[in-house]
Amino acid sequence: MHVATDQPPAPDSRPPARPSETAAHGTGDPFAYAVLGPVRVSRHGERVDPGSPQQRAVLVALLLREGRRASVDELIDALWGCAPPRSAAQTIRTYVHRLRRVLGPVSPADASPLVSDDHGYALRASPDRLDLQTFRRRVAGAEAAADQGDHAAAVTGFRDALTLWHGEALAGIPGEYAAAQRAALEAARLSAVEKRIRSEWELGRHGESTGELAGMVAAHPLDERYLEMLMLALSRSGRRAQALEAYREARAHLVSELGVEPGARLRRLHERILAADPALSAPAALPVKSGRSAREPGGTGPVAPVPDGLPADPPSFIGRQHELATLDALLTEQETASGTAIVVIAGMAGVGKTSLAVHWAHRTAHRFPDGRLHLDLRGFDPSGPAVSASDALGSLLQCLGVSPARLPADPAARTALWRTLLGGRRVLLLLDNARDAEQIRPLLPGGPGPLVLVTSRHQLSGLTALEGARPLRIDTLDAARSTAFLVRRIGEARAAAEPGAVDDIAARCGGLPLALAVVAARAVCNPEFRLGRLADELRDAQGSLDAFTDADPSADARAVFSCSYRVLTPPAARLFRLLSAHPGTFGVSAAAALADATTEETRGRLVELVRAHLLQEPAPGRYAFHDLLRVHASELSRATDTPARRDAAVRRMLDHYVHAGFAACRTLFPHRRPVGPCVPLAESPVTAPPDRDRALAWFTAEQHALTELTARAAQLGEDTRAWQLAWVCKHFFYLTGMRHPLLAAQRLALEAARRLGDPVALAHTHLTLVRAEAQLGRRDAAHDHAAQALRIFTEAGDAAACAETHREASWVRELEGDMDAALAHARKALALVEAGGDRLRHGLALNAVGWYHARLGQEEEALDHCRRALRELEAVGDAEAQADVWDTLGYAHQRLGRHREAARCYERTLDLHRRVRAGHAEAGTLIRLGDVRLALGEEEEAGTAWRRALGILDELGPPHGAERQETLDRLSRLH
Repeated sequence: MHVATDQPPAPDSRPPARPSETAAHGTGDPFAYAVLGPVRVSRHGERVDPGSPQQRAVLVALLLREGRRASVDELIDALWGCAPPRSAAQTIRTYVHRLRRVLGPVSPADASPLVSDDHGYALRASPDRLDLQTFRRRVAGAEAAADQGDHAAAVTGFRDALTLWHGEALAGIPGEYAAAQRAALEAARLSAVEKRIRSEWELGRHGESTGELAGMVAAHPLDERYLEMLMLALSRSGRRAQALEAYREARAHLVSELGVEPGARLRRLHERILAADPALSAPAALPVKSGRSAREPGGTGPVAPVPDGLPADPPSFIGRQHELATLDALLTEQETASGTAIVVIAGMAGVGKTSLAVHWAHRTAHRFPDGRLHLDLRGFDPSGPAVSASDALGSLLQCLGVSPARLPADPAARTALWRTLLGGRRVLLLLDNARDAEQIRPLLPGGPGPLVLVTSRHQLSGLTALEGARPLRIDTLDAARSTAFLVRRIGEARAAAEPGAVDDIAARCGGLPLALAVVAARAVCNPEFRLGRLADELRDAQGSLDAFTDADPSADARAVFSCSYRVLTPPAARLFRLLSAHPGTFGVSAAAALADATTEETRGRLVELVRAHLLQEPAPGRYAFHDLLRVHASELSRATDTPARRDAAVRRMLDHYVHAGFAACRTLFPHRRPVGPCVPLAESPVTAPPDRDRALAWFTAEQHALTELTARAAQLGEDTRAWQLAWVCKHFFYLTGMRHPLLAAQRLALEAARRLGDPVALAHTHLTLVRAEAQLGRRDAAHDHAAQALRIFTEAGDAAACAETHREASWVRELEGDMDAALAHARKALALVEAGGDRLRHGLALNAVGWYHARLGQEEEALDHCRRALRELEAVGDAEAQADVWDTLGYAHQRLGRHREAARCYERTLDLHRRVRAGHAEAGTLIRLGDVRLALGEEEEAGTAWRRALGILDELGPPHGAERQETLDRLSRLH
C-alpha cells in the first residue's frame, strides 16, 4: 500500500584491502578470472559459467576497472553505447544480481567479490587472480630488466607474460566498448612482443625473429613499425635480398590500396639497406643516455649526444594503469600513422600530472631513440613568472646542440629553427606545467616524428580544438591506491602496526598525491610519531590546510592551490570562494543563487573554474569540489569576504533550495496539497522541472545538499527555512525509503517549528514524524506525534489534514498488528473527507478502509470500497494512488482464492508502480504476484516475480532485509 522507489546500491561494508593484505590473500581468493582470450571464471580451479554474452559483457566492464567502481550509467554505456533500451538500468541490475549468484561467497564467512555502494558496483579480485594484472606485472618486470641491460631476463619475462594469452582478448563479448578494449589489449600484447624481440636482438638473435615478424607484417600490413623490424632482422641476418623484397611488396600494397608511399623512416631504411650501410650490422640499440654518442639512422658517423633531460622516475608511483594504457595506445597509434601526437594531461593541482608523465616517459624511453626532452614552463610557479615561449625555445634548442651564440633573437626564427631540427626525429617532448595554449603553440613540431606531452592545471581546450591534441584528464587516487601510496612511503611494517590510522590518513587526504606525500614526509621525518597522532592532527585541522604545509612552496598545498586561484578572473575567483558554503555537488542555478548572478554569467564562471581544475564536473551541469580545494576556498572566503556577505550568500542559497524543492514537489505530486514556502513561488526565479523523471533526478542529485542545508539553516537560526527544507525532503525520502535521513531532518524541523511558535509548521512536522518514527520501530513516539498533529489540525479546522493524520495513525496500528484499530482510524479519515469534494483524499481514504477490511478477512467490503476509490482516483489522474488501490484489489481477490483475477490486478499495479518509479512498493507487489502464480501452478513465473523483487530489495539495501529474507525463503522452496 505504501510507496517507495529504488535506492542506490547498498554500501559495501568491506574496507579496501591494503597491498600487503591483498598479497597475503593471494591464492586465498577462490575466484580466478581470464580476459586475455575467451572470458573465463573459475572457482577453486573449477570452471564457472558467467552467463549470457551480455552478462559476460557486464563482468568484463567490471573486471577491466580493476576494483574501481562502475556506475549503472557506465555499465549501460559499456553494453549498449549510445542506443540503450528503455529498460537498460533494470537490465543491468538483473545482470549484476545474477553475477552475484555466480560469484556468491564460498561460505557464510566469506564476502562476495561483487560489491556495491552509492556510486555503483565493483568487482574485487586479488591482483594475482586476474590474468590481465599478472600480464602487466610480468611485462613491467621484463621492462625493468631490459632497462638494466639484463636482456636474457627480459626475454624470459616477456615470454612468461605472453603465455597468459589464449587467443583474441575478450573473445565473444559483444559491443563497441568490448571492441575498443579488445583493441587496446591487443596493442599491449603487440608491444610486449616487440619489446621481447628487441631484447632478443640485443642478444644477437636476429634470425630467430624473422618468421614471427613476417606473420606480424601479414596481420598488420599498414603498420610500418613491424615491416621496419622485419627488414632490420633480415638485413642483420645476412638476408638483404629478402629485406628489399619485403619492402617492395609492402610498397606495392600501400600504393595499390591507399595510394600513398611508405613513410620517410621506412624509405630511409630501404636506402641504407640498398647502400649496404655497415652501421646496420650493429645490434639495435636501446636508448642512449646523454653524454654517449648515437648514430642518426640516415647518417654514417657519430652525431651529437642524444638528449635525455627527463627528471628521475618518481620512486613512489602508484596506480594510473588506465592512464598509462591510454598513453601506450596513443603512442602506438602515432607510430603507426608516422605523425606528430600531442597529449594534454590535465588535472587539479597536486594530483600527480608530472609524476604520470615522467613515469610513462621512462617506461617508453626506448621508443624515442632521438632523445627525450623535458622543460618546466612554470605556468603556476609560486616563485616567479611563467617561462616565455621565446625563452623555452632557447632552452630546447640548446638541448639539441645549438650554441647560445647561434640562437636567433627573433622568436619566430627560433620556432622555425626548432621545427627544422626536429623534422622526422623520434623525440619525446615533455612540456610540464603549462599555463595556457599560447605558451605551447610556438613549441610544437612542424612535421611528423615527435610526440609532445603537455601537463597543465588547465584543460587547454584550444590545443584540442585547433592542433588536434588528445586530452587526458587524471583524477585523485582511490582509497586502495591512496593507502598503497602511504605504505610505500612509510614502510610496510610501520603501516601494518597501525592499519586504521593509515586508512584514516588516506581518507583525509582525499586521494590527492600531494597531500599524501606531505603527510608521509612528516611521518618519515618523525619516525617516533605514532600514525594515529598524525591522523588526529588531520581530523582536528578540518577547515584548514595547516596540516598540509611545507617549507618548500612546491610541496605546500596552500601555496600550490593559490597559484591556480591567482590566475582567475575576479568574478570567477569570487564564485570560487562563495561556493565553499555549498555542502555537496551543485547545479548552475544553486551557484547563481550563491553569487547573486544570472545563470548565464554563472555558467561561464563555472566553465573557467572547471578548466582550471579548481572544480570538477562529475556529470554534465553538476559541479563539485575536491575536499581540500573546498577548504582552500573557505579559507580564502574568510580572509576576503565580510561575514555579512557570506551570510547573505548562504541565505540566498537556502531560499533557492526551498523554492526549487517546492517546485520539484509540485511536479512529482501535482494532485497533493503542498505547504507553500514563505515567499510566493511566482516571485522566485526557480523553474519547475518539466516532468516527473527530471523532478526525481533533481532530488536524487540534491538529496545530500538538502539534508545538510536543513541542519545549516537550523544552526544559523533560519528556522522557517529549516522546517520548510525538511518538508521538501520528506516526499523524496518517503519515495525512496530513506528512513534515517527522514527522521533526522524532521527532528531538526520540529525544534525549528517550536522556536518559531508556528502552528502550521508544528502540525505538519508532527505529521511527518508519525511515519519517520514508526518506520524505525518507535511506535510510542509515532502515536504521540499523531496526537499532537491531530490536536493542532482540529483547532485550525483543517479537516483534510486531520484525515491525513488518521490515515498515518492507521498505518502505525497496522505495524503493531492491531487491524481493528487501524480500520477505525481509516473510517475516521473517510468521514472527514466524504463531504468535502476533495476526490483525491476521498479516494485515498476509501482505499485505506478497503485495505483494512481485506486484512481483517472482509474481502467483499474491501472490494466495494476499492472500486469506489478507483473511480475517484481515475478522475483525478493520480497514478501513485491508483497503484495502491489496484494492489488492494489484488490482495482481496487473492484472499478469496480468485488467483487469476488477483494476478491481473497485480500486473496493473506493477505498470503503475513502474510509471511512478515506486521501487519498494513494486517489490511488495511482485512478492504477492509470485504467491499468486505459485497458487496457479506457474512455478517458473512465480520464480521470475520473486527474483525481480529480490533484485529491487538488493538495491534498496539493509533497511529491507526482512523482506529480502522472506523472498529468498520463497525462492528456496521452489527447488
